[in-house]
Amino acid sequence: MRITQPQDLITIFVKIRYDETPLTREIVRNKVTVATVYGRSYYKIINALKLMDIQFESVSPQEAALSNAKIIITTRDEAEIVRRKDVLLDTELDDYPVFTKAKILRNIMG
Repeated sequence: MRITQPQDLITIFVKIRYDETPLTREIVRNKVTVATVYGRSYYKIINALKLMDIQFESVSPQEAALSNAKIIITTRDEAEIVRRKDVLLDTELDDYPVFTKAKILRNIMG
């Protein structure tokens, strides 16, 4: 920023760089990740998340293991690939949907 003062006039020049990426994407980025290659499990997981009104991204279990997601939802078999403590199993969405949503929201909020 540069300020010039010829007599009583103050002019402020500010360099601004505009970033056109949506703000909402930045807020929810890498929070909830669905990591499965099994079609039925994927369908079941994303339908449950949509009913809960939770945004998510989909990646392979290998990519999820390297991601900075706060919650990873996958199958029991693929949880061995991910090997993180923030993993939820797809069966938890069926068995305890309210508890699972609370757990997801608690982890997302920090």
